[in-house]
Amino acid sequence: MKITTLTAEQRARFPEFVERCTAYGLSCEPADWARAERGINEMYAMANLPLVPIIRVSSPIVGALAAPITANILHAHRDSAVCSAVGSAVGSAVYSAVGSAVRSAVDKIWWHYWYGGQFWVSYTAWAAYIRDVLEVSVPINAYEDLSLSAGYLWPNRSFALVCDRPAHIRMRDGRLHSESGMAIQWRDGWGLHMLHGVRVPAWLVETPAAQIKSDAFAREPNVEIRREIIRKVGIERLLAGLDNRSLDAAGDYELLAVNLGDSVGVWPYLKMRNPSIGIWHMEAVPQEIKTVEKALNWRNGGDFTHIHPMS
Repeated sequence: MKITTLTAEQRARFPEFVERCTAYGLSCEPADWARAERGINEMYAMANLPLVPIIRVSSPIVGALAAPITANILHAHRDSAVCSAVGSAVGSAVYSAVGSAVRSAVDKIWWHYWYGGQFWVSYTAWAAYIRDVLEVSVPINAYEDLSLSAGYLWPNRSFALVCDRPAHIRMRDGRLHSESGMAIQWRDGWGLHMLHGVRVPAWLVETPAAQIKSDAFAREPNVEIRREIIRKVGIERLLAGLDNRSLDAAGDYELLAVNLGDSVGVWPYLKMRNPSIGIWHMEAVPQEIKTVEKALNWRNGGDFTHIHPMS
């Protein structure tokens, strides 16, 4: 029977699934390895693939590096001895060597084939609701076991890597945020520094605002990170360390010409106050803009096309 509408009773159960699956998605309990491995084995069986060794990894960076490396090794040496040794060989090499070095040396994750596990739990919530409330058969039990028990999964034909849950997750207003350390961190020490949902370098979180110099703002190529530098340092102190002059002003708006150094030169920034919270911030506007009026027109969908080269 085709379902076209939901009853009031069915709608009333939405929060139950939202709360339960969100709790699993943000869980920092150690992985339930037995349940995760049960789900992985069932996934392989559903795909008519033979079961494979399941290797536990401590953090996403370990899995992201180990999965393609191991796959390439197995591709070059396809014999049972190599396959049976994957668990012990990769475990000792990855945990003792990669795990400690990667967190200080690697900046980007190069993903292999992967599933999000607990971080893709929204699909589990949706499918479980259909199965349990609408009583429609949905084959999600295997993936549900993974997403409610562990982190990322890298499945391959000869092995599968599954990741532990993080040790802590710190958030503000629904976004990853921590002003005292990593916002999300795994038990092997790897993690991410985040401010208001923006990934930032460690120094921006760990350095006191009074010690951050204005030239750090001028050197930073990422517009979102520059915004977080402004938040932390404050506009007035930031501008005090940069050569700047006023081009135009109107009410709570001021257009400034800010010298960002030899690599970028002088660029216009619109300084403005958020009326709801009384906080000042500023953002770059196209270089040809010389008045507050034109800057506001551009922010509201004007037709300027020359965007800040560092944005």
